[in-house]
Parts: sequence; C-alpha cells; structure tokens
Amino acid sequence: MAKAGADKINKKTAYYTAIAGKTSKAQAASQKIKDANAAAQKANTANLAAAKKAQAAALQQCKLDGWAAAQATRKAKDDGDLKTTNARAAYKKAIAAPVDGTAGTRCELPKIAAGVQAARPACTGATCCGQAWKINRDGSVSRIESCQAAAAMTYTYKAPWLATDPAAPAAQTWPFVCLFKAEAMKDNKLATPFPLPGYDLKPKPAAQ
Repeated sequence: MAKAGADKINKKTAYYTAIAGKTSKAQAASQKIKDANAAAQKANTANLAAAKKAQAAALQQCKLDGWAAAQATRKAKDDGDLKTTNARAAYKKAIAAPVDGTAGTRCELPKIAAGVQAARPACTGATCCGQAWKINRDGSVSRIESCQAAAAMTYTYKAPWLATDPAAPAAQTWPFVCLFKAEAMKDNKLATPFPLPGYDLKPKPAAQ
C-alpha cells in the first residue's frame, strides 16, 4: 500500500517536473524572443535616428543647393541686365546726332517761339541740309532733315532702342536728297535746288 502511494507520488512529481521543464524552455524561448525584439527595437530606434539625421542633412543640403542655384540665376539675370543696360547706353550714345553742323547734325527748322522763326542749324564744310524720308505701311511719311554730304543719296536711320525691344533695332536705309548747300544756309537763306513734292521749304508764319 505504501509502495503504491509512493509510486503515485513519484509519477506526479515526474509529471510536474516535465511540465516545469517545458515551461522553463518556453520561458527561455520567450525571453530569447523578447531579447531579440528589444535588440530589434533598439536597432530600429538607432536606424530611425540615423534616417532623421540623414533627412535633415539632405534637406539642409537641398536648401543650400537651391539657394546657390537661385543666386546663380539671379547673378546671370543681373549680369544680363547690366550687359543690356550698357549696350543700350552705348547704342544711345552712338546714335546721338552731333550739334556742330558736321555730318549727322539735325537741321530741321526750329519751332516758332514767341512769334519768331529761328534760323535752321547751319551745316558746315561740304555738307548740306537734306531730307531723308520713309513711306510707312499706313501711307504716312516719316521725314528727317540732317546735314549730309552734298552728293549723298541715302541716309542711315537708326531708331531708338525701345524698352520693350530685347535687342537694338536694325539700321534702315532711307532715300536722301540735299535741300540746302552749306553756303546757302548762312543768314537763313533758303536755296531750293531740290524741292520735294508736297514739302514747303520756307518757314511758316507764326499763328495769329
């Protein structure tokens, strides 16, 4: 009887010992997984921190690159604007008519002031006051009076460089005819060797 009770107790002990062993193994496996998860979490945290750091660095570099590109674009524009400004100034200076009576001096009759008609600007040397003209598309006529060589038959017209034009306008060749010899212009004498149709060479009287 006593032996049977002891065997029963031994079996139970062995059973619970086996269960305890299995539980211990399960606990060890669970701890191993837990440790692996902790290590993975730690690695992920480090990777996330590194990724955020790389992202911040990339964003900063992107800003720097964008700033540099913007500065380069602005400099190129400023350089282009300066170049255009200088070119405009040089063009304006180049097309400015002289005022000393030499070739290129404008010789239109001045506007009547206080009822007085002033004399034309005098052309000097071998130049004469002549007229260049262009018939426009609408039928109107553009005219310029300028001191040119007496034998000249054409006039090179250079239009102003408008602010809306990206480049200087091309020079135009207009017909030209001499109206007054230089000598005839002295003392406002109005010789008329080549009168143009529809063109009054004489000064107009002041409006009453």
